[in-house]
Amino acid sequence: MSDDTSASEPTLTEYPGHWAAEDPGRPAIVMAGSGETMTFGELHEQACRIANLFHSLGLGFGDHIAFCLENRIEFLPLAWGAHYAGLRYTAVSSRLTADELAYIVDDCGARVFVTSPYKEDVLAEVTAATPNVEVRFSIGGELPDHAPFEDAVAAQSSDADPDWVSGTDMLYSSGTTGRPKGIMLSHDNLRKNAETLVEIWGFSASDRLLHMLPIYHVHGLFVGVSCVLMSGASMEWHPGFNDKAAIAALPDCTVMMGVPTFYTRLLSNPDFGQECCSNV
Repeated sequence: MSDDTSASEPTLTEYPGHWAAEDPGRPAIVMAGSGETMTFGELHEQACRIANLFHSLGLGFGDHIAFCLENRIEFLPLAWGAHYAGLRYTAVSSRLTADELAYIVDDCGARVFVTSPYKEDVLAEVTAATPNVEVRFSIGGELPDHAPFEDAVAAQSSDADPDWVSGTDMLYSSGTTGRPKGIMLSHDNLRKNAETLVEIWGFSASDRLLHMLPIYHVHGLFVGVSCVLMSGASMEWHPGFNDKAAIAALPDCTVMMGVPTFYTRLLSNPDFGQECCSNV
């Protein structure tokens, strides 16, 4: 674990803003099922507004926020807005109990917490157990004691600050040997890891990633937020893994990210064949 919180100067391609300038209308994220799409131009604009919102709340470089969301399209501009604002952010598993969620939100020192009605059943307990949170927001519907995130974001400027420096995530361990622990890496460490993976895997702006992992997970978040969008690739995002949906999506994708169980289920499906993944 490293406690290096020094700022890192971003490279041009570290931000979706580079690709927003190159091709603003190109899809960055496509939500499977609904077909909801967010272009690189829209992603950058939303991330700028969110960064400006955090700054308007008095948050500065190294301050911490936390959010707990299901796989939904607003997750990505929220994460990039935290990056733009120079914040530490903790993406918390949407499958945690009230006690587990409250522990992480409190332990990471979050000044702002963002969630959705997906977690409505536990939020009263979480709110009571996290008194150090200064501002709470809800995405996608009203929640008690939570302000509408969309309204707060819409009221902000979409201008980018030329003096912004990169923020980064601080995710938590699974807690199998006690309470979960926050893993804090340096900004340079995470940026260089992303650049290395983009080079090794050969991600480019012509790629389309089939993403079926939970986005709060270290692999799903790191590859989806940093590597893919940093390289200008598009992401087809699913709420979870489904072998039939994967088989239908693979012909239009060039990269698939998964775990062994995904591939086992694909290989055992009689409809899966070489033609499904000829582009991958």
